[in-house]
Amino acid sequence: MKQFRKTLSCLLFVTLALLASACNPDDTPKATKSTMEVSFSRGGGDSGSTSTEAVTGMLVFWELNTNNKYRFTVPDLNSTEEYDTHELYPADGTNASATGFSPAHLSMSTDDKTLSLPSGTAPGTIDVCASNTIQGSMFHPFTDKMTFAHTLTKVTFYAHRDKTMVGSRNVRNIQVTVPYTYLATQWTYSDSDKKYVTSDDSSTTGTVLTLTHPGIIVNTETVEVGTCYLRLPAASNGVLTNIILAASTSLINSTETKEISSTLNVQLKQDDGATTATNVKPGEAYTVIFHIKQDSFTLQAQQVAWEKGGLIYIPVNP
Repeated sequence: MKQFRKTLSCLLFVTLALLASACNPDDTPKATKSTMEVSFSRGGGDSGSTSTEAVTGMLVFWELNTNNKYRFTVPDLNSTEEYDTHELYPADGTNASATGFSPAHLSMSTDDKTLSLPSGTAPGTIDVCASNTIQGSMFHPFTDKMTFAHTLTKVTFYAHRDKTMVGSRNVRNIQVTVPYTYLATQWTYSDSDKKYVTSDDSSTTGTVLTLTHPGIIVNTETVEVGTCYLRLPAASNGVLTNIILAASTSLINSTETKEISSTLNVQLKQDDGATTATNVKPGEAYTVIFHIKQDSFTLQAQQVAWEKGGLIYIPVNP
């Protein structure tokens, strides 16, 4: 009997110990963060941007189990400090998601799914970036960085006055026109890519972008005509089609002018200068230089960084 009581006492002791351990508040999950804080960076792909100019961004948060959404404008995405939203994580411990885009003044649909250019903004003139989507909760706070990567390809056009023109003809009013097929106007949130991407039907038929250098090119200077940000579909195989170059030339000390204009197809090259760039990606950048001569001009296209290298020369009859 004594042995039975002793055994029963031991069993009761073990049971109470297990219950006490299960109820110990120190063993329950604890929130490590109360408010949602994130860090971010700019880059992605071959962007390599080193600009120190302030770049605004919009952060978009949503709770997975509710319809709660939050938007926050960041004055400068170059900041290295964590951004505190001062909003609490979901109280039930479930995840919240965060994504973003820049610049912050892009127009946004009410469901946060679609971005478009602000009223009055010419397509192709804004470097639109989009962030990956990250998740976090009060028990597992955001740890991944939000990386804002370029969604478009950067192309900068230049004009160079050849030495054969010096003392003979001036060159002025240089214009480069880019057709609508490369001009993105809308971005949508992709559930598969987990970020905003350019829409396949985002180009507006009939819209063109014209870049202009109105002044005279002095001596053999190379001047920038303008920079644009283009949507190059994979099917383009690295070819810019129907690019129009126009310029005015005149004899020195004469009012007589000669207008030149050509429609060009530009095949981009990789940095080895020989391999065709058939898979041009967002975040890459290219320069295109028009060498204007007495009776013709040539074209030089070079991938740079945002930039890599690679040259082509195309003779063109004006």
